[in-house]
Amino acid sequence: MKKYLEIACFNAPSALIAASAGADRIELCADRSVGGTTPLLADLEAIKAEVKIPVMVMIRPRGGDFIYSNEEFTQMEEDIGRFRELADGFVFGILKDEEGVTVVDKQRNSELVELARPLPCTFHRAVDATSDYHAAIREVAACGFKAVGTGDYAGGRSEEGGAGGASEGDKVRRSGNKKALQA
Repeated sequence: MKKYLEIACFNAPSALIAASAGADRIELCADRSVGGTTPLLADLEAIKAEVKIPVMVMIRPRGGDFIYSNEEFTQMEEDIGRFRELADGFVFGILKDEEGVTVVDKQRNSELVELARPLPCTFHRAVDATSDYHAAIREVAACGFKAVGTGDYAGGRSEEGGAGGASEGDKVRRSGNKKALQA
């Protein structure tokens, strides 16, 4: 698998700097303090007018957990509609609570992936907040995501979620998922 450099950028000027510094792809977000939210359409327009590398747009109505209300989900649908003409793909992840267990919301994620087609979608770091990482990776693949973003790749995460243990790449391979892993 080809390695590439994707840089998360939180405004148009930082994206232009990333592109000039050799980024292969940009993940456009807003509000770094909460791990990224949906950016301004004006930022995407400014970036696309200046650079030729792909720009993936984060679709996330707020920081915090990845369990969204009906209103927030509707906003996510609308945001994909607003951005799809200029975006090269999307980054999002939706979870739900099933009797105290945090799992991938297969229905909602699949709906957004379908809405975004033919553009590729990356499952956001929400995978790190699930109760069963291996099951989550399989569910993400079944939803049609082309890649998975994780914040725990470098140091690995033990089965209990702590430091150490198998790398996230090893976990993805064990789960049977052939999708790209992004740290």
